Amino acid sequence: MSFLKKMFCSDPARADNFIPALFQESTDACRNPARGWYRIVYFDAGNSPIDQFDQSGLEKGYTLELAVIDIGAFRDRDLTEEGCDHIREILSRYRRVGLQVVLRVVYDHEGKAPEREPFLFGQVQRHMQQVAEILRDFTDVIFVYQGVLVGNWGEMHTSKFLSAGKIRQLTEILSRTCGDGFFHSVRKPVQWRMLHDAGEESLQAKKLGTGLFDDGIFGSETDLGTYGHASKKQAGWTGQWLPEEELEFQEKLCTRVPNGGEALYPESGEVPGLKSAAERLKRMGVTYLNAEYDPAILEHWRRETWTDEGPWQGVDGYTYIGRHLGYRFVLRGAAVCSVKKEKDVCLLSGVLENVGFGGLYEKTSLYLNWREEGGTMHRDLVAEDLSEKNEDRQVEFTARLYRPIGEVSLQMVRDRDGRAIRFANVGAEETGVLLGHFREVTV
Repeated sequence: MSFLKKMFCSDPARADNFIPALFQESTDACRNPARGWYRIVYFDAGNSPIDQFDQSGLEKGYTLELAVIDIGAFRDRDLTEEGCDHIREILSRYRRVGLQVVLRVVYDHEGKAPEREPFLFGQVQRHMQQVAEILRDFTDVIFVYQGVLVGNWGEMHTSKFLSAGKIRQLTEILSRTCGDGFFHSVRKPVQWRMLHDAGEESLQAKKLGTGLFDDGIFGSETDLGTYGHASKKQAGWTGQWLPEEELEFQEKLCTRVPNGGEALYPESGEVPGLKSAAERLKRMGVTYLNAEYDPAILEHWRRETWTDEGPWQGVDGYTYIGRHLGYRFVLRGAAVCSVKKEKDVCLLSGVLENVGFGGLYEKTSLYLNWREEGGTMHRDLVAEDLSEKNEDRQVEFTARLYRPIGEVSLQMVRDRDGRAIRFANVGAEETGVLLGHFREVTV
């Protein structure tokens, strides 16, 4: 491989004792956290959630669940302590079963927001403050919080409370109460721009924590109004841009924050081919998609197959798309060279590639596990935070090893809870992926 030749030394003295593993990309499901297919579950905060839980998402193997909690019963008053306890109970249940949620708290889940929302904006603000104070205790459970309570289905449209000023006030309550590292998403890129000054879509995006969700992907040329019909120059920073310009905006933004939603069968009936659809989802940085809606386009993908040469050739489109949602890391190669004037030391280097549509959005570290001749085991940190490298797609790492012997493996670990991230390599396990092994040096 040409990139290995550029990376590694040419001195083969110590490299002769290293036997690299076979680095073959897998098509298996990795079942990693904070990415993948989801399904929707509805809850009514006005009633006990005990009988509202449904285990079928776990049984189907989904890694996320969109929990929609309806607070419409409290439209004319603050949430009662009982209502708050119901929300806590819902989130506590997800914590117990170990399933992260995309959360949406709404006044309406039937497309009737004007009938179900409070009359005064002050009541919406008080509800948002109450909700945010609950969410603050469950940031480990919530992957993304969508919306700002209002709009049909909580999707931030068809509401009198969606001016730039009101959206800003509601999101400020969330960010101020829940703190750094809490991801909140808005429905359209133009709404994101209403909240942020020009230029913030790059380096500051992760700190700001605001991503996107698009419930109209492929539905029309503009994703059902997600994008506009004017150029960026014509519309300005807080206007809706042409689809191609909005995609360019998302390509930059969503290396830092997550994007997800629903794919719809196009109104025109002209469904993009599988390769074209995959390229679009990758440009958007899509991390999570509804596994059950729209059934028409999901069934269309099941009938298509990936035709490019490689491990995915012949795989159906639904499987291909599902397994590329979010991040998907493949170890592409590893090699060793000796260090001049240090005969017992060698450098081991390798290359990881993220072949998924999206990125990692939580601090995740890369460790090298190896043993030296005397039997001492080592666990060396070789990349401190892979989420800082989403723009690169490829990650190179190098480590110094002293008189290594036996197997050498690589492991990804999410920092906040120590959860292992599985590689998309044939033979990879929870404990990591094999880079190769060092034979015992004979004198």
